[in-house]
Formats: sequence, C-alpha cells, structure tokens
Amino acid sequence: QSPVPTLPYLLLTEATLKRVLRPNPMTAGNPMASTNVVLDAVMQEIEQTPPEYLPNLLQIVRLFRESVTLKSAEESFRQGWHEAMTGQTIPLAELWDGIDAE
Repeated sequence: QSPVPTLPYLLLTEATLKRVLRPNPMTAGNPMASTNVVLDAVMQEIEQTPPEYLPNLLQIVRLFRESVTLKSAEESFRQGWHEAMTGQTIPLAELWDGIDAE
C-alpha cells in the first residue's frame, strides 16, 4: 500500500484557487457553468498528483462524498430499524452521559 500523500498534494494551488473563486461574468447566474469551472480545477489538480498517490486520493474523495451525501429516508429508516431489532441501542438513561450541559 502506498503511503498517505503529503499535504501539498492535497491542497489546491493558489493559482487554481484564484481562478475558481474569482467571479466569472460568463458563468454568473448559471450554477452548471460554475460547477464546470470547479470540476475542471479539480481535474487539473488530480492530473498533477503523482500516480503513486492516486489510490489514496481516490479513498479520500470517496470518504468525503460519503460524508456529505445524505442517505435516503428509506435507507436511514432501514438502518435504524435494523439497529433497533438487533439491540444496537443506547439506554435513554445513558444517552447524555459524558456530555457537559451547563
């Protein structure tokens, strides 16, 4: 397994950030156009990443996507139901243990 990429490979370059964050009159009011600008910038950064770090970058991108994507209501209910039926619960009396509420 290749080592975790160092921080400089994970950060956008200053030039890319300036281009992405600069208002573009051609894309004003068009969310799809601004999405394409960001997507192009992300692709440029990926292309500049050394090949040996790409598997780690893929893991990072997948974990990020999973952390920001909401599950469907049905999927959330199924998971909660499964946890309840298999005893994966916390007694209500213990729910707030360790939380300092002043």
